[in-house]
Amino acid sequence: MPEKKSKVVEKEGPDMVGQWQLKIADGSVYGPIDLATLKDWAEQGRIAPGDEISQDKEKWSKAEELGDLAMQWVIDVGDGSTYGPVNIHAIVDLVQDGTVKRQANASNNSTGETVTISDLLPELADIVPSEDKKESATSAEQEILEQIEGLEQKAKISGFELERARQELEAQQNSYAKLQQQTVERETKLRADIETLEKEIESARSSAKSGADAEDLKGELENLQQEMKRAADMAEQLKNDLKHQKELYEAERERAARLEETHREHVHVLEKKCEATAASLEQAEERLATERSKGEGVDWLGGEESMGRAIAADKERVSAIEKEVGVTVAMLEEARADLEKQKGLYRSLENVSEQKERSINDRIEQYHADSVKAAKKIKELKAKAEGERRQREEAGKGHSKKEQKLLDRIGALDAEMQEAESGLRQARHDLKVQKDEETAEKKKGLARESELTKRISELESEWKKATEALKAAEKEQAEKTKVLENKLAEQQAELDRAREEFEAEKRRYQELSAETSTKEVELSSLKKSSDALKAAEKEQAEKAR
Repeated sequence: MPEKKSKVVEKEGPDMVGQWQLKIADGSVYGPIDLATLKDWAEQGRIAPGDEISQDKEKWSKAEELGDLAMQWVIDVGDGSTYGPVNIHAIVDLVQDGTVKRQANASNNSTGETVTISDLLPELADIVPSEDKKESATSAEQEILEQIEGLEQKAKISGFELERARQELEAQQNSYAKLQQQTVERETKLRADIETLEKEIESARSSAKSGADAEDLKGELENLQQEMKRAADMAEQLKNDLKHQKELYEAERERAARLEETHREHVHVLEKKCEATAASLEQAEERLATERSKGEGVDWLGGEESMGRAIAADKERVSAIEKEVGVTVAMLEEARADLEKQKGLYRSLENVSEQKERSINDRIEQYHADSVKAAKKIKELKAKAEGERRQREEAGKGHSKKEQKLLDRIGALDAEMQEAESGLRQARHDLKVQKDEETAEKKKGLARESELTKRISELESEWKKATEALKAAEKEQAEKTKVLENKLAEQQAELDRAREEFEAEKRRYQELSAETSTKEVELSSLKKSSDALKAAEKEQAEKAR
């Protein structure tokens, strides 16, 4: 294998102090974590080649470029392909799960050394866990996995509830927009009716001034009477239209109030579920702390210190998820407060509209009364003009004087009509001011609704991220559990082989013991024969003397 130049960044001192973030291939970011935890992750194989690290989330560099992680070994996995660089301790997991064979070559980027995995494994023998330690670790991992599954399910349910609340809010906003459109249409029609009434009054006033003699004046007065009757009918119709509009407005307002109450209840339920999720996370953290206290002295994947750091890393992930849930709850609370504020603005707009509506109704009532009064005076004037005409026909004199009186009365009537016209102009001005105020309030309401919709979208995004983090944690725990189970099975097989060897040695020992006993009996017999022979020889020697 050709030698590869190392791009390891040899950093020490102040830059190495602080918190780190880890970005994996799918873009997920974990952290902040300290350097010691980052080292443990590299040793456990949780940092893959190409993963990036950063201390400020702006400038990212490859994890293998940080010398403290010791990711220096590139493994030949066959077919001309390689995997790495990885930490030397991570090679054990790759061998045990069958990814890498013991006969494969491994090259060190820093030294250029190339050796087989078998040559490296003896250096890592001290980190192979025992059977009892693996059982304890597997139990703790299983409990954490169950906690994560429960939290993920709750997160999904909360997400569904959030989507339902968002849809109901959109329905409420559509209803409010429809009510606003109806109000604009009714206001436009109201202004058109008022302009028509104004033109008719102006026409009546002009008609009243155009008469030159008594006969012509009589005809004009008749026309004026008809115009005033039409104006009174228009005012009555306008009053009925306003009443109908008010009824529609009240119906829409009640419907909007019911929708807002439903939305508020859904937000409250969602908050309760978030609180329950946070409580579950807290319980998971407590159980994790209990497992860590039980696991003191257990040496897995590198000893007691590595065990503590791994559990601390799991605890940190649970804490990060808890923090995200807390932030989500806070954002829900803020969104609910904004909704309440929007409802207050909406009620304020309703109050202003009701006040303006009452003011316009009062003015219409006044115009109606003025029309009736003018009609009455015109009737009296018409009767007097008819009487004076008959008197002139009988007396044949006083024509100019009587005619002047009639003109004076018409002038007074014209003054009253001008006063009514002034009141109508004031009503138009008030209507315009009301329209501008309502337009400004509607813009504010729409702006707040848009902001609230944006907050809900952001909240959905946060829930999505939390769910993805839970899935990633679940996957990681499942993989770790699988590795532990494989290692446990291998240790069990080694234990079974050791037991068989022990039983074979035991049988050989028993056979040797039996054989030794037999030899001892034979030796004792020989000794006795020897002693008897010696005694006989001694006796013969004595006899020979």
